[in-house]
Amino acid sequence: MLTSALSPVSQRERERDRAVAMSPGAYRTLLVAGMIAVAAMVAWATVAGTPSTAGDASFVRMMRVMAMIKAMLVAIAAAVLWWRFARPVTALFAAGYLLGAWFMAAATVLIWQLSSIGAAAVVFHTGELSLLLLAWRDTRS
Repeated sequence: MLTSALSPVSQRERERDRAVAMSPGAYRTLLVAGMIAVAAMVAWATVAGTPSTAGDASFVRMMRVMAMIKAMLVAIAAAVLWWRFARPVTALFAAGYLLGAWFMAAATVLIWQLSSIGAAAVVFHTGELSLLLLAWRDTRS
């Protein structure tokens, strides 16, 4: 009787553990490679549309400082995710974590290049908010 009451719980736990699709090293590799690839693709796509820096110099400096601050936030998020991926994580949470970090990296490059600053702000804060919400709901960490 006691084993039948515990078996559905253990069945669910076993199914949840099977959802861990890859090793921690694979998730870490995807994190770093994805952030580099996203930053390179965004930089390549926007290099032709980059406004000249001969415009308002104080505005350009302010936006570059903002991009550096956002880059520090991206580095902190990457470090926290590096730590998080050392523990078992479900595939769904891992995908959300990776997408959030990649969004933040892409938005930082957009802001550095002074390209689509409004859209970059939305993308950055979407990625940041998704990471915070996922971390809040992730009970396995």
